[in-house]
Amino acid sequence: MYQKIAALKKILIFGILAAFGCLIGAIIGELLLAFILPTPTLQQIDVLFVLDATNSMEGEINGVKNGISNFVSTLNSRELDAQVGLIAFRDRFHGAEPEILSFDGKPFTKDIDSFRNKLGKVRTISGVDWPESSLDALVLGARQPFREDATKVILLITDASPKIPDKEIPSVAAAEKFVRDQRIDQLHLVISDKYRSTFQPLQTEISGEIFSLANTAAARQNFDKILPEIGEKIASAIGTQQVSKDQKTSLILATSLWTALLAIGTFIALTTGQKRYLGTSLNFVQGTAGVAGSLTAGLVAGGMGELFYGGMADVAIIGRSIAWGLLGALLAFGMAFFIPNLQGKRALVGGAVGGVLGAIAFLSIAGAFGDLAGRLIGAAILGFCIGIMIVITEVLFRKAWLEISYGPKEIKTVNLGKETVTVGSNPELCIVYIPDTPSVALKFQFDQGNIFCEDVEAGSKRSVRPGYQIDVGRAKVTVCGSEATTSTLSDSPIKMPPLSSRSSFSLNINGRVITLNHNTQLNERDISGLTSQSNNGIVAKVNPNPKDPNILGLQNLSNQTWVAIMANGESKNIEPTRTLKLAAGTQINFGSVRGQI
Repeated sequence: MYQKIAALKKILIFGILAAFGCLIGAIIGELLLAFILPTPTLQQIDVLFVLDATNSMEGEINGVKNGISNFVSTLNSRELDAQVGLIAFRDRFHGAEPEILSFDGKPFTKDIDSFRNKLGKVRTISGVDWPESSLDALVLGARQPFREDATKVILLITDASPKIPDKEIPSVAAAEKFVRDQRIDQLHLVISDKYRSTFQPLQTEISGEIFSLANTAAARQNFDKILPEIGEKIASAIGTQQVSKDQKTSLILATSLWTALLAIGTFIALTTGQKRYLGTSLNFVQGTAGVAGSLTAGLVAGGMGELFYGGMADVAIIGRSIAWGLLGALLAFGMAFFIPNLQGKRALVGGAVGGVLGAIAFLSIAGAFGDLAGRLIGAAILGFCIGIMIVITEVLFRKAWLEISYGPKEIKTVNLGKETVTVGSNPELCIVYIPDTPSVALKFQFDQGNIFCEDVEAGSKRSVRPGYQIDVGRAKVTVCGSEATTSTLSDSPIKMPPLSSRSSFSLNINGRVITLNHNTQLNERDISGLTSQSNNGIVAKVNPNPKDPNILGLQNLSNQTWVAIMANGESKNIEPTRTLKLAAGTQINFGSVRGQI
C-alpha cells in the first residue's frame, strides 16, 4: 500500500516542482520581455454602423447606444486599434436623406461617450412604406474616409428590405461591386430572416457574417447583448498583433529566450528535487552542464516555434504543440543524465507528450484569460505535465529498482540498470545518501536480467533476486523487480578481484571516519580549509599505483601543500598533484585540520 502511495506521491511532487520551476522561469521571462520584446504594431480597424433609423428599429438604436462600449472593449481586448462611426438611413424617396455622425468633422471616433451622445440625438421617423434606402446608405458608407492601413468593416443593421432600385444604386449587385471596389474588408449583416436571400449576394466576394435580427438578444430585446459577439466575429477574422518584418528577428530571439528560461527553471526544479529526493546535492559541474543544456533546448524549441508558426494564427495549436513538445522531449532526455537508469529514448517520448499537453492547455487558457495569464498558467501546466511524464516514464518501464525505507511511511525508489547505483554517506560519490554508513557501502547494478549487489567493505559481490533486503545504517534497502526480471545466477557471493580498493584504509578527521577505497574522492566539505584546483570541488582522490594496483595512494588535488608524518617519524611535503602512499599510522596536516590514516 505504502509503495503505491510513495509512487503517486513522487509523481505529484515532481509535477508540482516542475510546475513551480517553469512558472518562475516564465515570470522572469515576462520581466525581461518587457525590455527586449519589440513593441507590436496594433492592427487598425474602422467599424462603420449603417443603421436603419425608422421607428421599428428603436430597440436596435438603443442597443447600439448602450452596447457600443462593450463592443469597442471587445475589439481593444484583442489588441486592435479601433474607431467607430455611424450612418443613419431611412427612405430617400420620401425626403429622408442619410445622416452621417460627425466627430470634429470626421466620420470616425475613438471617443465612445461622444459616439453615444451623438447617436442619442438621431431622430427616428415612421416608415411610409416598408423598403428602406439601405443600398444607397451602404454605398455612402463605403465612400467614407477609412484609415489607409485599417481593416475596413461595415455593419448593416435593418429590419426592412432594400429599395430596388434605390435613388442612386439600381441593384444589389451594383451595391456589392461598389463596396468591393472600395476595398471594404468585411461586411456583416444583421437582418430579418425573410430578407436573407435578398441581401446575401452582397457577400459574394466580401467576407462577413449574417446575424438573424429575430434571434439576436431574445427576439430584438436588449440588442446591446449581441454586439460583443459581433465584435468577436470581426476580430477573429483579422487576427491581432502584427509585427513588422524588421522586428521578426527580435521577436524570435525574445520568444527563444522566454522559452529557454522556462527550460532552465524546469531543469533546476527537477534536478534539485531529484537530488534532494535521494539525499544528495547537485554539484557545480552538473549544474552548469544542465543549465547550458536547458538553455540550448529552450532556445531551439522557442526559436523553431516562432520562426515557423509565430505569425500564423490558424495553425497556432500546431506550432505551439511542436515547439513545446520539442522542449519537453529535450528536457526529459536531458533529465536522463540526472535520474539514474532513466532510459533517454523513452524519457524523450514522455517529455514530448507532456509538452504537447502543456501547449493545448496554454492555448485553451490564453483564449479564456488573455495572453499574459495564458503564458503564466500555461507555463506552470507545461512544467507539471513534463514533470509527471518523466516520473511516469521512469516508473512505467522499469524492470528492477531499489526501495529505500527510512521508516514505515518514508519510502524512496531508484531504478536499477547498467548504471551502477551507489549507496553510502558521501553525497559526492553516492546516488543514494544514507547517513552514518561508509562513504560507499553498497553498489547495485541490473544487467542482462541479473541484479548484482556489491558489498564494498566486504569486497564481495552477489546476484540477488527481487525481495532481497539489507539493512544499511538506519535504512532498509529492498531489491524489487517486475515479472520481466530474471536471474540466471545463484545468490552465492562472488569474490571480487584482490584490488587494493578492498583494503581497510580509512581517514580519521576530528573523529569522522572516511573509508578510503579505490577511486574514493574527497571534496572541500570532507576536508575543511582546502580549495580544489578545479570547479568540481574535489581536493583529494585515492588512486592505485600504476605498477601495483594493490598499493593505494592519496593524490593532492587541492591548491595547498600537505605535510605528512609517517609512522617512523619521517616528514614529507605533499605538493598539489603529488600522491601520498597510504600506510596505517600516517598523519596528515592539511592546514586547518589534521587527519590520520
